[in-house]
Amino acid sequence: MKPLKSATIAAPGFFGLNTQESGITLNSGFALEATNCIIDKFGRIGSRKGWTKINGTAFTGTPRAIAEYTKSDGTLEVLYTANNKLFRLEDDGTSTELTDADGTAITITDDDWQIIPYNNYAVFVQQGHTMVYYDGSNDNYNEYSSAPGSTTPSCGASCFNRVWVADNHIMYWSKILEPQSFSGTGTGFLDVREIFGEDDTITAITSYNNRLVIFGRRKHCILCRR
Repeated sequence: MKPLKSATIAAPGFFGLNTQESGITLNSGFALEATNCIIDKFGRIGSRKGWTKINGTAFTGTPRAIAEYTKSDGTLEVLYTANNKLFRLEDDGTSTELTDADGTAITITDDDWQIIPYNNYAVFVQQGHTMVYYDGSNDNYNEYSSAPGSTTPSCGASCFNRVWVADNHIMYWSKILEPQSFSGTGTGFLDVREIFGEDDTITAITSYNNRLVIFGRRKHCILCRR
């Protein structure tokens, strides 16, 4: 029997998943299977971290949106929406309801919020609902005094050091590093009909690989920073 030889596989799966070519001739940088994996910020395949249970009591209602929010001091908080309310999950597993800072709560009829954490803020957007933000300083959410052209955007994302929100065919962006400000110098908007070349509606926007991806009902586009 011939002695075994050691082989080094550098960055396995770095080239991504390849199920088209034969595994016999496939470069070792490709993966034939990728189960329970993630794509990290460098575009590489990595192992998914496990889950740790942090509360022992059931939520009130059914959470429809949940996000991890990072404060400027590095403290992590979990924000979620349920029962037509906004909540913060505490370290002891209990939940604290977030209330309107000005004392007059916005009207919430659904829990299909999108939570966009960025630069010590968390922006909440939901179609047909007033856009609000949370800054972690207390148990309140804040309505925008410096709002975009639409105060009820349907989707949003953080990218290029800004927060972007969209309503119908218009996309708005905040000031750099100031997701709480959507008006004045440094803000703006884009009518995607000028890019798509037809009347279309934005259904979602997201950040991917340092690019902003805009999804329309019939067309999509990718914005790159120069």
